[in-house]
Amino acid sequence: MAYLVHDNWYQSRSVRGGRRYDRDIQNLYSDGVLESKTNSIRGPYSAETRQDLQNDFNRVISLMEGLITRINNNIAHQEQMAKQSQANLDQHREQLQQKYLESKKKSDARFDAILQRISKKA
Repeated sequence: MAYLVHDNWYQSRSVRGGRRYDRDIQNLYSDGVLESKTNSIRGPYSAETRQDLQNDFNRVISLMEGLITRINNNIAHQEQMAKQSQANLDQHREQLQQKYLESKKKSDARFDAILQRISKKA
């Protein structure tokens, strides 16, 4: 996205801290591509174009924040659904356990009745 003035810019980038790199950076400042020492890009753009770019950037940030909010809401909803599902499973497990215990009591009662009949006949 940077507006590069010099052909040797890419070559000099590999010589970080070297004279060529420092010279190229200084040339970018003197050519007006970089403002002060903040390294913010000024470029050959008009103020209106820079404002349009800033507006586009702000719009993208706003869309990303909206997307993050939607994702967080979706996560919260999924967590709530998982809790509800777990509660339903726990309730169903409890019902099955009650049915099992009732069935076991009936079965044990029948078995005891059969044993009593056998013992009376013997």
